Amino acid sequence: MNNCLILALLVLVYACRTPTTAPDVVQIEALDITYRPDTLQLSSTARDYIDTVVSYMQQVALHRERVGFGALRSAAYYYSQGATTAADTYDGIERAMILLDDHHSSLLTPEVLTEYLGLGASQIDDIRAGRVPHLLTDQLVGLDERLTFATATYREGVGYLRIPSFERIYYEEMQRFADSLQSSIRVLEAQGVRTWIIDLTGNDGGAELPMILGLGPLLDEKNGYYGIDTRGRIRTHTFYRDGGYYNLDEGQRLNTAEPLVTLPEPYILKIPNLPVLLLTSGKTYTAIHEA
Repeated sequence: MNNCLILALLVLVYACRTPTTAPDVVQIEALDITYRPDTLQLSSTARDYIDTVVSYMQQVALHRERVGFGALRSAAYYYSQGATTAADTYDGIERAMILLDDHHSSLLTPEVLTEYLGLGASQIDDIRAGRVPHLLTDQLVGLDERLTFATATYREGVGYLRIPSFERIYYEEMQRFADSLQSSIRVLEAQGVRTWIIDLTGNDGGAELPMILGLGPLLDEKNGYYGIDTRGRIRTHTFYRDGGYYNLDEGQRLNTAEPLVTLPEPYILKIPNLPVLLLTSGKTYTAIHEA
């Protein structure tokens, strides 16, 4: 037997004993996950839903430029093992979202929207379209009892406003809170205010909209609040104007924008541009940007 034939036989035997390609192995060290994708049992519906959600995260996540979305997608597959429907993937996606590393993101499932937040179909449609949802007729009962309003006092030329955090999400709730705050400003100014104090020491955030809308009379015409990404690029521009709260997305122009919430009779200060003192504490959730 010549050397060429012996070499050919050895190659054939080795090829029969050793796979030509080893199965791919997914390893995600941050979550201590190692698995072979070919062992996962996921329906095409479940897999497509995960792909859609992760693709959306790639567009809007705060740290999207440094997040490994391939690893996040693989983790969601792993945690959703056995899923056959989109709903079966919710827990797996939520667990994988720790890789976004923003300590803020969460997955709002239909159950949360309908059962916890009490949203109906039309209200969910409003949110998806970027609008503030309205209360249904039967939900308007007892509106004032559900809200915590600002505290307003006057003393020796000083108008004091203590602004609580606001966790409500409906148009009528935000409008009522803001209208009450502007009414307080009107009453205080009538008493001869020469200095304003805005107290946010116990305010840990929530919805900024009704706070800015309510404090609108104290803001100048150039007031502006910006959503800025990690590269310093402005993504949203928020401001108060003529009794309306505007939130413009990147590229959107004012002449085509509609205010998210408006007040029917906004108050205008008789003496504008008085000193305003802002009180904050370690609990205050604030972001201050210079124009």
